[in-house]
Amino acid sequence: VKLGVDDHGVQVAIKKYKKETATLETLKHELGVMKQLEHENLVRLISVRENATFKNEDETTYTCFAIVLEFVGGGELFDFVAETGKFSEKVARTYFHQMMNGLHYMHQKGYAHRDIKPENLLLSHLFILKIADFGFSTLIKGKDGTGVLRTKLGTEGYMAPEIPNKKYEGKSVDIFAAGVILFIMYAGNPPFEKATPTDPYYKILKEKKYDIFWKAHSRKRPVGFFSDSFKDLFQRLVAFEPSERPKIEDIAGHPWIKEA
Repeated sequence: VKLGVDDHGVQVAIKKYKKETATLETLKHELGVMKQLEHENLVRLISVRENATFKNEDETTYTCFAIVLEFVGGGELFDFVAETGKFSEKVARTYFHQMMNGLHYMHQKGYAHRDIKPENLLLSHLFILKIADFGFSTLIKGKDGTGVLRTKLGTEGYMAPEIPNKKYEGKSVDIFAAGVILFIMYAGNPPFEKATPTDPYYKILKEKKYDIFWKAHSRKRPVGFFSDSFKDLFQRLVAFEPSERPKIEDIAGHPWIKEA
């Protein structure tokens, strides 16, 4: 990724690819999605240059495929978590709300992201969250129009338990991943390693033995660190059964969100 400046002096991010690269088809899919989306909580596609001229330091030039993106200069959200240890409840709520806004817009436009994870959440210089990397995004209705998605992809610690079975619904897996992100923002560590029945922490959640889960995660934390409303929201977001997870529209009315 190169830093560039547009005709108006505004900084932009430029990603360049060799024209013969095998990932070009995947990239064109991602661009096809990005062209449909424009929202303050999503990284914006500015332009696509199929025959861009790039100049080397020795003044020689070559032709490449380039995409020009909104420059998001604040870094990854989790760089900040790493530096501060964890976010306050107020800050975690703010960024969760912004992430939900971006996802809600995507879902309304008919797309699921399918790879919500720390590396794909960026902060602008004004500290506004931006969802990035739409390479795994797909139409919610699926290839056959049934709404059932069948490709196993994503990042293990954020993948909903139904994804490995290759039969899942796009909105619901985004909600699950957002729940994991929320926990990490507030607690400073992941809630479990991966959402499988063999993972000791997720097994407890699957079996709804919530008291044991929270007791384990409350060690070395102040009494009452996890409020009842936070616990309830998180448990719903990462429920084993997709049908038990809340819809984005319902999350906005949850007590923990309304505490702001």
